[in-house]
Amino acid sequence: MHARLWKQLFRKSFSQSWEDTIIDKLLANKKNGFYVDIGAYDPHRFSNTKKFYMQGWNGINIEPDVINFEKFVKERKRDINLNIGIGQKPQNIVFYKFIPDTLSTFSENEAKKYKKSGYKLIGAKKVPVKSLDSILSKYRKNKNIDFMSIDTEGYDLEVLKSNNWQKFRPKVVCIETYSHNKKEGKRKRNSEVMNFLENNGYKLYAHTGPNSIFVNKGYE
Repeated sequence: MHARLWKQLFRKSFSQSWEDTIIDKLLANKKNGFYVDIGAYDPHRFSNTKKFYMQGWNGINIEPDVINFEKFVKERKRDINLNIGIGQKPQNIVFYKFIPDTLSTFSENEAKKYKKSGYKLIGAKKVPVKSLDSILSKYRKNKNIDFMSIDTEGYDLEVLKSNNWQKFRPKVVCIETYSHNKKEGKRKRNSEVMNFLENNGYKLYAHTGPNSIFVNKGYE
């Protein structure tokens, strides 16, 4: 592709690997849509929803790190911003904070892997967790969801299992499917996550860096 055309296509992307641009095309450049961003991290950096917010969308941002959460409160005024985690049942779970903070996770197993791989753990604090079904039932009952982004560093399957996929079926789901191993220099796709979505009526559309994009078969 010609360099100028490449820049034009991706110049407005905020995602890590241009996921927002791909999804924007999938949804036909829709205006005023609705997203759910789980493990939202930052309103700008590596954000899969910033582009859509700029296009008039609004949604729900779920971020367990209080410092990052406060950024959403300040910058995403149209959104519902929640300082919680997502899991299968309501409880308080330890949230492990790492440097870089993109690796922070609720998964004890992932935290052990990161420490073993040489990443620095800088904190561990219990954070309230609620099911995705309960959150969507409260804030999005009987309404469509255009796009859902999930990036929870090894806790993604728990997030998926906490939703009622008969009631809440986003048109597009972008989810992290790679696990990190700094020492081995290898990354492997999470087949459990991929199989779960496929078994619930979603079709793989693309792999994009660490993430995978799935489309609801009923939307095609």
